[in-house]
Amino acid sequence: PLGNPTVTLSLTTQQSWSDSDMAAAGRALAETVFQFDAVERVIITLGNQPLPQMPADGYLHEPQKLVEVEPPTLVLIAGMWEQGADKLDELLVEFDRPITVNSFKLYDTSGKAVDGEYFTSIFQMAVVVLPKDPSRYQEATLMRAEWAVVDGLGRSNSGTTTLPLQRFEH
Repeated sequence: PLGNPTVTLSLTTQQSWSDSDMAAAGRALAETVFQFDAVERVIITLGNQPLPQMPADGYLHEPQKLVEVEPPTLVLIAGMWEQGADKLDELLVEFDRPITVNSFKLYDTSGKAVDGEYFTSIFQMAVVVLPKDPSRYQEATLMRAEWAVVDGLGRSNSGTTTLPLQRFEH
């Protein structure tokens, strides 16, 4: 917006939103627009009317209301079984966002590495392991992952996470 430090977003929707959801969406949209340095004010309209939760003069940048995003982290270790099957098909080690894996290894409770094929899947949010011997892994088995990952914005993290294997059926 050269020469005009105000941006107006005109929204339309068929859905009805709660007041709290509308207030959060308005603030989130405004702060997204403030990523452009030239923007000083954001006006949001909904159905050609000012957003009811918007300050009277529009939104101003409030960086103190933004939360710093933590680096990516491992959130779940799960096994995928066919309905009623005894042996799992694959192991999933899921992260809280899409990641690139710098290093990764999965171990069972005895400390033995899980042999098999490793790859990323589920929108790059999980390391999938096709174990050579799937009968070794049962629900609630403690699994240890040693990992180093980076997200799309360059935030890196690494760690060792031990979790019980959760069972999911498909």
